[in-house]
Amino acid sequence: GNSFWDKEEGRIMAQQLRLGAFIFVAVALLAVCCAPGALAMRHITVNATWALKAWGFPGGGKDNVDGMKVIDVDLFDTNASQIATYKQQGHIVLCYFSGGSWESERPDADNPAWAKLKIGKMSGWDELWLDIRDLTDLKTVMSPRMDLAASKGCDGVEPDNIDCFDNSDCYGTMKNPTVSNGGQVKQAQLTYNLWLASYAHSKDLLIAQKNCIDLIPQLYTSYDLALNEQCQYFQECDDYVQYFIGSGKAVFNVEYNPASCTASNQLGLRTKYCSAVSSDGNTCASSATWIDCFSKQSSLNGDGSGDGSASGDGAGGDGDGGGSGDGSGDGESDAWQYKPWSFFF
Repeated sequence: GNSFWDKEEGRIMAQQLRLGAFIFVAVALLAVCCAPGALAMRHITVNATWALKAWGFPGGGKDNVDGMKVIDVDLFDTNASQIATYKQQGHIVLCYFSGGSWESERPDADNPAWAKLKIGKMSGWDELWLDIRDLTDLKTVMSPRMDLAASKGCDGVEPDNIDCFDNSDCYGTMKNPTVSNGGQVKQAQLTYNLWLASYAHSKDLLIAQKNCIDLIPQLYTSYDLALNEQCQYFQECDDYVQYFIGSGKAVFNVEYNPASCTASNQLGLRTKYCSAVSSDGNTCASSATWIDCFSKQSSLNGDGSGDGSASGDGAGGDGDGGGSGDGSGDGESDAWQYKPWSFFF
């Protein structure tokens, strides 16, 4: 005689269980999305336009930011007010610093922790490489730099010189013990580079992998975009295409020598090259400008997914890099792809 009520109680209990499960999942998602490091799930997408004001010229960088979604600036030379202005205009701001060398002119150069880290002089630059085997002291000098980036309002960071293992003027000057080939410190480099990404994400910062091509297969899942110098010139773009672009992540490519925009666009790179190169080949000439193999965006509310690819070919010196599209994107979410489900699947 109680079968009806038994069934009704069972139905109500089942509904309550489903509701409880729904609430649990919703709370878990909210915790993930709002927790420190949530930006670790975001990355800059392949169609993002960009301007480079941090480096590339003797003494620094220069570029036109109009219609460029992402701006790469120097962490120390750019104040918080300027970063805030860029962001108000709709830009995403990356902040550059050296993650693998000591520079005497930087305001934190007197930190005592640098003394144990400094090793050989970097070829062609007035900088000293750092011993990547000393992770404790590396954290001591690099954590404050990423803390500074977060406090200034940077959206992400670009740590440079994270490829000591691939440069003999770095690993070849290590002592106690000495190192005869880069392979001996490759694991130390990987450990350090993974820590950089982890710490950046803990500060809600995106992070760009600068060069360090041999470690792309091990690093691309931890980094949010890539920034490369001269992969076309040295014919080493394949891993960028396979891993970063294959994952929907942008590859910002700089070529100091004239580049083929046709080849660049076929690969999916976002390339800019110098209108004239310096005598040493390491930077653009002082009087030069960047030539972009992509069109600027008419609106910074999108990532440029509607922009026209530049058709000029600089390989022969006669391409102008000008595209015909308007660069209008379809929403902020395109430039910052956000995948909260990656925590669960």
